[in-house]
Amino acid sequence: MSLTGQFTDLISGNPISWSWDFGDGKSADQQNATYIYNIKGNYAVRHIVENSRTSGGVEKSNWIII
Repeated sequence: MSLTGQFTDLISGNPISWSWDFGDGKSADQQNATYIYNIKGNYAVRHIVENSRTSGGVEKSNWIII
């Protein structure tokens, strides 16, 4: 069993870098990411963006449940 997640960045403010943490030790640095979860579990997903002056992010606990 697997689940493919499509993660889309909707942040405004001219970001210059992105980081996705998929909650299982894997990450990506694209603006938008596709990731395949292969193991059952509950995963917190974290998304961090930076622009030329600041950085910020959001984490969703138990956002992905397989």
